[in-house]
Amino acid sequence: MRKSESIGREWDDASESWVDFVRRGKDYYRDELNNPPFFELIGEVKGKAILDLACGEGYNTRILAKKGGKVIGIDISRKLIEFARQEEERERLNIRYYVMDACRMDKFRENGFDLVTCFMALQDIRNYEKAVSQLARVLNNGGEICLFHPPSVFRDHDSERKEDWGNRTIFWGG
Repeated sequence: MRKSESIGREWDDASESWVDFVRRGKDYYRDELNNPPFFELIGEVKGKAILDLACGEGYNTRILAKKGGKVIGIDISRKLIEFARQEEERERLNIRYYVMDACRMDKFRENGFDLVTCFMALQDIRNYEKAVSQLARVLNNGGEICLFHPPSVFRDHDSERKEDWGNRTIFWGG
């Protein structure tokens, strides 16, 4: 069993309690501490094609869509994607959700997104370098990748850092 499958199963097992935690407004760190700088970093999203990597049950994915983004959310957890799709049925925001490994995004064409986001989840991806390479592949020229993660996770990166990859930009924040 690959580690990504193991992580997907772990999130499947935790999905109901996680969804309850998030949807009942108990995720104070996200709402009050992490999301404000994350969305400030992202900036204007209206009309942008956005990929939300490791979207979980779709909390931030829905915020991006409500701000006018054309959003696709992917996650390794089947159950979290089911919860995200159920919420999409309840409140239609034209978000598409897929169960997908971040290291194998063959479903998406090159240069298909203006913005890629990953909020507090990159540390759960075993081969994050390959995942970031995939993100760069699906990002269009001039696009941006915003990776927001706990500061202690990637000690080889500054807590806030900007990298230019040709005509693509990656923001590391945490």
